[in-house]
Amino acid sequence: RITRDIDPESLAIYILLDESHSMNTSNRMRYSKEAVAVLGEVLHELRITFAITGYSTNPGLQRFLYKQFHEDYRTVRTRLAGATNRNGTYTQENIPYALRRLEARKERKKILLIVTDAEEIESEIRFKKAVELARDAGVELLGLGINTSFMSGYFHRFVELTDLLRFGEELLKLLRGVIQR
Repeated sequence: RITRDIDPESLAIYILLDESHSMNTSNRMRYSKEAVAVLGEVLHELRITFAITGYSTNPGLQRFLYKQFHEDYRTVRTRLAGATNRNGTYTQENIPYALRRLEARKERKKILLIVTDAEEIESEIRFKKAVELARDAGVELLGLGINTSFMSGYFHRFVELTDLLRFGEELLKLLRGVIQR
């Protein structure tokens, strides 16, 4: 259980949601959307500033802004219904995008959470560079792998989720360990 002893003024969270074609397998996208929606409700209730962006390719980079930092979650939460599996991933190209938005925030602690089922990296060199950017910026990088631990070595904290019915619970557990320190 996440408690109200968190100082919401000192924390900003950016959530990147993988919308690649592979997210269609075994209802991964459906469970991901549901869990991110529940997480949004929790963060809203705790008054923690957060943003949610889906990402894919077609063939260029695509980003889907489901919630921006300044928006009230209760008024935009239905946007998440539009998240769907699309084409490619290119996570490494979306990390700097999220970092720029986090760096513009005044909050002391910044977290980037990536929800993905990636089992390969398009460019390991570019991915490592993106991870280094996060570390250099002091942003805590969290990963939630859906039926994969492939990218676990790149994140500060990483949880592999194999039981999609426990997605929301695992996501909250991953965040609880970071935001209550």
